[in-house]
Amino acid sequence: NEWDQVVADSAEFWDEMASISPRAAKVCQIFKDYTKVMEKAGVPYRYS
Repeated sequence: NEWDQVVADSAEFWDEMASISPRAAKVCQIFKDYTKVMEKAGVPYRYS
């Protein structure tokens, strides 16, 4: 699935952005944590 590839590629992007500053690292970690929670939540909170 194309979207799964986008999500997988985003991990590298967030790691790159996190290296900018400590504040950026905290924000990126929030996004990563949110992604994990939503994957675990599944349907109906996720589309697939």
